[in-house]
Amino acid sequence: MGSNPWDLDVNLHAVVLDFMFLGTFLLVGTALRRYVRLFQRYLIPNALIGGFAALLVSTQGLGWVDMPSDRLGLYVYHLLALTFVALGLRKQKNRWGKGPLSKALASLASLLVQAIVGLIVAFVLVYTLYPNLFVGTGLMVPLGFGMGPGMAYSIGRNWEQFGFAGGGQVGLTFAVIGYLFAFIGGWRW
Repeated sequence: MGSNPWDLDVNLHAVVLDFMFLGTFLLVGTALRRYVRLFQRYLIPNALIGGFAALLVSTQGLGWVDMPSDRLGLYVYHLLALTFVALGLRKQKNRWGKGPLSKALASLASLLVQAIVGLIVAFVLVYTLYPNLFVGTGLMVPLGFGMGPGMAYSIGRNWEQFGFAGGGQVGLTFAVIGYLFAFIGGWRW
């Protein structure tokens, strides 16, 4: 696997197997949500349940299913971009007022606070425990939490050329942590 996310050097057999596994785990997540009361009560999405099931049996877990994270990262990178393109194809609303402006300012402030806190934590870690830590790790917080896995993966992969080892995977990890915060925070307690 090349270091460039545009290098799609995977064969059709691997892609078909990956999507078969992903579809199977989505069905497993759907079945578990349908029959396990805990998942119904807390409104945990099928994809999240299936994703944790896949993590358990994949190469990062028990090792039963070969699902390399580099290939899965490429799928996230390319397919997530298509979803945003599809969102842009819907009919445009011609309303601009207090609601959209306040939402934009709140989003910007949230991303700014996440970046500042992330950088402070990264600098503290660099000067105390981990002097070889890539300082840009602190910026993965707003990239992963606020901008999603595609942006975090893309920036992390680009930073790998500047010494950020495994930057794309770190970006995806921060995005997953961000999704977990969002899902857990959205539960009916």
